[in-house]
Amino acid sequence: MAKTAVVKKKVQEVVLSNVDQLFEENAGAGLATAPRDNVVPLIKIIQDQTKADVKKILDDAGGKTGDLYNNVSYEIYDGDQGLIVVPCAYNRRYFVWGGGDFEGKPPIAVYTPEDKLPETEGNAQNPDDRKQYIKGANDGSYLEEQANHFVLVCKENGQYEPAIVVMKSSQFKNSRRWNSMINSQTREGKNGIFTPPRYANKYLLKSTDETNAKGSFKGFNVSHHSQVNGDEQHLVERAISFAKSVEEDNVSNASFSEDNSASDKEDDNAISKIVG
Repeated sequence: MAKTAVVKKKVQEVVLSNVDQLFEENAGAGLATAPRDNVVPLIKIIQDQTKADVKKILDDAGGKTGDLYNNVSYEIYDGDQGLIVVPCAYNRRYFVWGGGDFEGKPPIAVYTPEDKLPETEGNAQNPDDRKQYIKGANDGSYLEEQANHFVLVCKENGQYEPAIVVMKSSQFKNSRRWNSMINSQTREGKNGIFTPPRYANKYLLKSTDETNAKGSFKGFNVSHHSQVNGDEQHLVERAISFAKSVEEDNVSNASFSEDNSASDKEDDNAISKIVG
């Protein structure tokens, strides 16, 4: 019987300079890791109604209505081509946003669906105003529900960047579709068919035209892209870590504000902290 030759795969050594070795030995040194000192960027869509100062920055960078963008770095992604993301975690929250001088700042309070929510009332003088204002408050603060999809953006350079895709109001239907798509994925293991974790698949996030009673706008369009494969261990490890940080409420509430510039307002709140 002929013997079968075993071919051993040669492992390529990584040669590091002295400086690189020092960096590796001191990995993580000096980094600000507390949630209050960091924000996770939002992936948003450029709308015709996008704030003028933000719109100018995006326009100057070559962005157009319908393109996606990172609201911290202002990196732009073509809305027709889209970007590939790996969903890591999800939650639904109720945010109390301030009015007046606090507009665009971190939320005043955050509630889970299981919490007792503050009483709200509509604007009787303006039926087109759909905000639910906090009853008895005179500062214009209001309650808003939103679905938060925590993802890793797959960059062209092979890196992965954490981000949040917020879906609310007219986008709730797209959020439900995405969750249904994720829940329907299956794989076959040694014990048969199973439902893999949220981060087992990649999705293509694009923009699309939508309309409602108030007019036309751009909404999110999500489709399945591919499975995360066996040689992407680093991606899976990053996804598990990000999912754990969300589960442990280690994402700053400031991440959800429209204005992610430095704020004097202290933000010790965890993402699901009950206020009051």
